[in-house]
Amino acid sequence: TVQTHALALSPSDADLLVDRAVSRISLGRHAQAINDLSRALSVSRSHVEAMVYRATANRFLGRTALARRDLESALSRAPDHPGALLERGLLKRLAGDRDGARRDWLAGIENAPSSPEADAARNRLAEMDVKSD
Repeated sequence: TVQTHALALSPSDADLLVDRAVSRISLGRHAQAINDLSRALSVSRSHVEAMVYRATANRFLGRTALARRDLESALSRAPDHPGALLERGLLKRLAGDRDGARRDWLAGIENAPSSPEADAARNRLAEMDVKSD
């Protein structure tokens, strides 16, 4: 609600739109998040965080082709972005590409070892190594 009120005052603030989208993703409101992220990208076409979060929301909705497209754009602008590498690894894992997922997650860990994304990548690697397909 606070983010919505803030956006009423500054409707073209890409960062506010991304913040509200993150809240919406955490509430399972993925389609609403995508709308916010698309608006953020119309204001700031190179907003890497918006691309990564829109990829996440699209993955949750099963729209993997759209998610991959956003991640390609994000990684072309920020090749070492830990969130983009984590998310691309998740997509690769869902597609059965364990080696590709492992490469992306290890790259994310190497690039930002103390980040929350690195922690998530470590957890995914541990899960993948324990579980068998």
